[in-house]
Amino acid sequence: MLSRGILRAATKQPRSALLGLRFASDEPMVHKIVEPTTAYTKVNDDRLVGDYPDVKPEYFQHRNPYLKYDEQQNKRNTGEPLYHYYDTIDVWSPDRFDEVSDSVALRNTAYTITAFAAFSALVYFFASHESPAARREYPHEGLYKALGGTEGSKSMFQVS
Repeated sequence: MLSRGILRAATKQPRSALLGLRFASDEPMVHKIVEPTTAYTKVNDDRLVGDYPDVKPEYFQHRNPYLKYDEQQNKRNTGEPLYHYYDTIDVWSPDRFDEVSDSVALRNTAYTITAFAAFSALVYFFASHESPAARREYPHEGLYKALGGTEGSKSMFQVS
């Protein structure tokens, strides 16, 4: 049983059997619609049913926020025809960012680094570098004798 499966796997299979008929051709796949009554084949242009208008996509986030809309939150009017992939362009879709040129991106990066460096220098030069608490002062020259120190190790026990 196991050897039969190994033999089948080892025999040479045609390309269409390995990849399936879908990938056997180098021609691009075109989705086609076949009319059931006339058997006429036409290319699917991905339109909606009937005479629905061909609406061009317009990002609702890029609409003027100061205009008065019937539905102010979503920036659309009642009766306005919708794009058939409305979910991808409405106000609640992920944000779309326009591309900027390299010079603008480098300039904005330089502004950010300059602002960060200026703020860091401001804090460094105008912030107090002293300790916020008073230093401890021990009697008898820092208690070095009480802690077992000698005259040679006196500097190790002093807090300064």
